[in-house]
Amino acid sequence: SYFLLAGYSLWYFKKKGYIFGKIKMQYIKNELLYSVPIVTMQLGIFFLSSSAVYFINYFSNNLQMVGSFSVAATFASIVNVFCIALLQYVQPKLYHIFSQKVMDTIAIKRLFIFYTAAMILFTIVLIIALPMVYHFLLKKTYLPGLQYCYLLCIGQLFWAITWFFFSWMLYHKEKRKILVLSLSAVAVSVIFNWIFIGLYAALGAAIATIASYTVILLMVMLFVKPMLTAVLQKNTI
Repeated sequence: SYFLLAGYSLWYFKKKGYIFGKIKMQYIKNELLYSVPIVTMQLGIFFLSSSAVYFINYFSNNLQMVGSFSVAATFASIVNVFCIALLQYVQPKLYHIFSQKVMDTIAIKRLFIFYTAAMILFTIVLIIALPMVYHFLLKKTYLPGLQYCYLLCIGQLFWAITWFFFSWMLYHKEKRKILVLSLSAVAVSVIFNWIFIGLYAALGAAIATIASYTVILLMVMLFVKPMLTAVLQKNTI
């Protein structure tokens, strides 16, 4: 499927004339500079979402615990899947608003309310469904992971809200802020995982995940004051 998708993409870009033609070196330099914080951002995302299992294995050396947490993390990632799908609808609208000379702050607030409400509702439905999934579709050995899954779902919800505000930095290509945020994500994740997993094992990993996502969300909100002001305004929607 990846091969077919890549093939279709190449055909489409060639048909539209996006592949061949003259390209100014300045554009290449600008994009290469922009790629550094973006690549670092992917590293930060990896540490936030996937590094906990390595710390669990290091501190506990319990493969069953690692497996239970991994399954819980997989189910919790369904929230992120819904987030990505919803962003395909929300982000183009945000980018259109950002491109206007006078930013429609009320429209941003409406999108935020719609997006956040949809994410919260989906997360609640998933949390309600999880006990049935664990009891009827999985082995009993994975049942301890259910308590982790609840916390991880909440963490993924915070991460989804982070992505809404993060759209501002991506659109305006705020390289330094993205780089600082990405490196902070790595540092925060390592520190919280080391502390909480060392104390509470797999449960600590779930706590560390929520704590990490919360810190990053707060940092993003501080970095995008115009967008945050639009969301917090008291104007009628």
